[in-house]
Amino acid sequence: MISTAQIRAARGLLKWTQATLAHRAGLSTVTLNMIENEAVRPRESTLKALQTALEAGGVEFLSEDGIGVGVRFCEKSLVRCQPDVVPQTQKLKLGLKSIR
Repeated sequence: MISTAQIRAARGLLKWTQATLAHRAGLSTVTLNMIENEAVRPRESTLKALQTALEAGGVEFLSEDGIGVGVRFCEKSLVRCQPDVVPQTQKLKLGLKSIR
């Protein structure tokens, strides 16, 4: 399951307020605030609702793989983030040329 730190980080990547995420996940803002501040232990179904809302916004949650857990933002056009794929818009920003 995702951690409270991942929830805060994902919300930050999307530049969402607590109210925005709470609305998209079907929670109250007070409940989300309590979860993010670790004042309550959320139910598994609540964490799943938060994860689903954040993933719909374009965030991918990274699990422990020897390096550590985390989050990353993905282009909405990609179904899942792929480390070896750089979207065309990013290639232009990075000055990379497409190889086809």
